[in-house]
Amino acid sequence: MGAVGTTKLTPRRRPRSRANRPDRTSGGGPPGPAARGRRPALRAMPYLLLVPSLVVLVGLMGYPLVRLVVLSFQHYGRREFLIRQGATWTGLANYRMLFADSQFWSVAVRTIVLTAVIVALTVLLALLVALVMQRLDRVSRTVVSLGLMVSWATPAVSSATIFKWMLDSRSGIIPKILNQLHLVDLTGDNSVFLSGFKTLASVTAMVVWQSVPFVALTLFAGLTQISRDLYEAARVDGAGPWRSFTSITMPMLRPIFALVIVLSVIWDLRLFTQVYIFNQGGPDQQSYLLGVYSYFASIVGLRFGQGAAIAIVLIVMALIGTAYYIRRLVRSGEATA
Repeated sequence: MGAVGTTKLTPRRRPRSRANRPDRTSGGGPPGPAARGRRPALRAMPYLLLVPSLVVLVGLMGYPLVRLVVLSFQHYGRREFLIRQGATWTGLANYRMLFADSQFWSVAVRTIVLTAVIVALTVLLALLVALVMQRLDRVSRTVVSLGLMVSWATPAVSSATIFKWMLDSRSGIIPKILNQLHLVDLTGDNSVFLSGFKTLASVTAMVVWQSVPFVALTLFAGLTQISRDLYEAARVDGAGPWRSFTSITMPMLRPIFALVIVLSVIWDLRLFTQVYIFNQGGPDQQSYLLGVYSYFASIVGLRFGQGAAIAIVLIVMALIGTAYYIRRLVRSGEATA
């Protein structure tokens, strides 16, 4: 039997991964001048894409805002409006007159209190709706979402008119139901529209009804992004539903709460349509808010300079309120980080 020849085995070379291969375009070294020049352009690209929308936004809102600020420092009244005469510069006269008016301060306090009540009720009810939607099945959740979208999409003029019909002391369905249940008498001299408090309470109910859908759907979208593993781990550690809610749900929803609260403050501070359609700020100006007050001063009273000053004060109040809340939210987030 002949001897069997042996062959020498050589190990096979493993192919280099794409990550370890040298870059043929740059020779495997540091990026060249062309690549370094492209990096600032790539970083600036998102901002460049925002330029067209910013130009449109400044054109639509910037000029009217600047014109409003200028008008607040001018005297433009009935005479200037009727004879088409130019406005005269008066400096801070409109603001001094405004701040010396006791009615302005009562209207401003009423606006702030009503806004705080509406925002608090809206966020609280929307959170409850979002938590309920989280526990519903897909079909029920879809039905609830459609109902919320319908109420949110209803124009403010239409909803205010319908609410006014429903609250009518003679033919409205709400006073009849409340009277039959012996809860509240809203008929005759107890009509909603004969009391400033009842008028504002009705406006609050209507605004909350129309504001809850957006906030609820936004919070529900945030709830869907919270991992179930966090709740499972909390349950294993012995945390109950309330502890899981305060330790997991609320901290995770904090950025969304910031968004919806800021938007709600801005929307509710400038309430006009509902109050005007309900009772035109009556009775006896008891339901005046700053938006209605500015309208009657400028459009009805033809004191455009004073009306512009009221509008500027309203804008400043909205900016201060939102900036204060965002600052507190950021500080609380840094403290818990």
